[in-house]
Amino acid sequence: MDGPDKPVSVSQLPSAIQLQILRMLSATSSPPLKACESVPTESSACEASLQLTALHQFKQNGFATVDHFLSRRTAAAALVSAKAAQKRPARIGPTAIALADASVRSDEIAFVSLDAIADGFREEMAAVMRSINKAFGVTLKTKESVQVAHYKDGSFYREHSDSSPLLPGRIVTAILYLTEDWQQGQGGELRIHATAKASTESDFTDIAPLFNRLLIFKSHIPHEVLPTHCDRYAITMWLYSEDSVTIEKLFSTALVPVESVGCSTTTDEACDTVPPISGGKQQKPNRDTMFVSIASYRDQDTHATVASLLLNAKYPERIKIGIYYQDHPTEDTGLHDSTPLPASENILTKRVSSLDATGPYSARLAIVNDIYSTLPTPPDFYLQIDSHMRLMEDWDETLLQLHAESCIISPRTVLSFYPPGFTDEHIHSTTGVFSPPPAPYGPVIMRFTGLDEDGMPRIVGALTFPPPPPLTHAHGPKETDVLLVQRGVAAGLLFAPHAAVRDALFPARTCELPGLFFGEEALLGARLFTHGWDVFAPRDEALAVAFHRWGRAYRPTFWENEGVRERKRASVGLVRQGLGLSAAGEDSACGQEGVEKMGVGLGSVRGLDAWKEFVGLLL
Repeated sequence: MDGPDKPVSVSQLPSAIQLQILRMLSATSSPPLKACESVPTESSACEASLQLTALHQFKQNGFATVDHFLSRRTAAAALVSAKAAQKRPARIGPTAIALADASVRSDEIAFVSLDAIADGFREEMAAVMRSINKAFGVTLKTKESVQVAHYKDGSFYREHSDSSPLLPGRIVTAILYLTEDWQQGQGGELRIHATAKASTESDFTDIAPLFNRLLIFKSHIPHEVLPTHCDRYAITMWLYSEDSVTIEKLFSTALVPVESVGCSTTTDEACDTVPPISGGKQQKPNRDTMFVSIASYRDQDTHATVASLLLNAKYPERIKIGIYYQDHPTEDTGLHDSTPLPASENILTKRVSSLDATGPYSARLAIVNDIYSTLPTPPDFYLQIDSHMRLMEDWDETLLQLHAESCIISPRTVLSFYPPGFTDEHIHSTTGVFSPPPAPYGPVIMRFTGLDEDGMPRIVGALTFPPPPPLTHAHGPKETDVLLVQRGVAAGLLFAPHAAVRDALFPARTCELPGLFFGEEALLGARLFTHGWDVFAPRDEALAVAFHRWGRAYRPTFWENEGVRERKRASVGLVRQGLGLSAAGEDSACGQEGVEKMGVGLGSVRGLDAWKEFVGLLL
């Protein structure tokens, strides 16, 4: 051991001491978010993100559109957030007296923080507001949240205005459309009705809800959403003012001189950055929320894992943890008493007898069904880990940064990889200090080695140093110097956006699959692939997000339970059949009727044969 004068990282402290620190920190909460203030009109040379032509259209007609408004990456991330938002049926009128009337409005909505939509979204919308402020010499402001709306097949919104005597402060409406692959005839156009000041040639103008199209219009103009025959997503931000002078300027005066609007045509570093709407600091803590799933089977290391997770997170207040305890009713009394967890509303637990346990997949599915799915607001990200791990400092920021990097390559991405291992040798026998083993830590490249004795696909991970050069894969994703494509999924370290959880990882209508163990990772990988998700892992040999205790000798496993091996045979039969590795009619956990009705959760974006070819399982 090093001498006492050498600083020790929090991540190396004994778990008991980490928990004492955690209990002291748990009483501290983050300050509430403040509403956005108005934005000064004097700023950098890049005052306007709206093209000058759009501003002139807005002045002349009362509305304007800008296509390809966001970068492809930001738009894709915004769509994921829009789909993931927990929505409710829309109501009509101010909040205090709002009423639901499906004969007038039949969409569903949610209000979401600007920062939660996508990286860079706040800045882009701030630039829209500054464009209008600069062009008209006014000072509009907005709020911290935006409205996410989803119109299903048959949904509509009858003619109305966003501004009224009950909502007098709304001046400008800005809508970002996120409807995928919209085609003529699918409906959902926003029909803008002519007013006395509008100079359209007909009584109305229909705006198609094309993906990544921004529409701005004056909020008093009557408009409606035509009946929709597709999944139509949109994000709306309103700009406000109660100053009569501001309103008069916006609706009655000409634009300011052309030369004072927009960026210089010469190179100008000021055009590279856009401050937040509030005019505050450029760098702000990432407030993406996370849910961590931990399935624990008679594991005395569980609370040390939780302590490591919370103490080493950069922003622990954004993390909720779901623990599924499977302890023996008599033999495990006091198993976790040496490291009690702090009381926290962010630690959610469920306890079942270990005698009823049927494996890690069943436990993780139960966490999603019984804890994750009951959260009032879905988290932005889902992290699945094992109950015997040690997380490294700022692991949450590291995963978010890696995921943001992966979104540059593909809009639907998941991170998953086998973490480096640790043993009791890395924990001091007296002090409990954790000392990570030396690098290299990766990359650990996963590959399929064929079928095991049960006929299930087997995956191995091999530390590959130095890493191979970046590749371009047949189904699309191109590797970078930061990330490589994984052919498999590590069930013990899996980081995914909320949209991937019910879309691919744990679809609502699938079997429990008791006893499934070695086939779990192949099944999750096939689900992700066929639903159109790509899996990535970091290639930096010095990067460690977490360490995993791979040895099992210190704890029991669920295989000790009577009858679980027989139940496994049925689950294996279902998975083999679902993955096209056996003929129909084998015994399965759901029975033949269940297989035909529920399947194993595969998607239709990419084919099963393409997955087999990708992972090397074509038989």
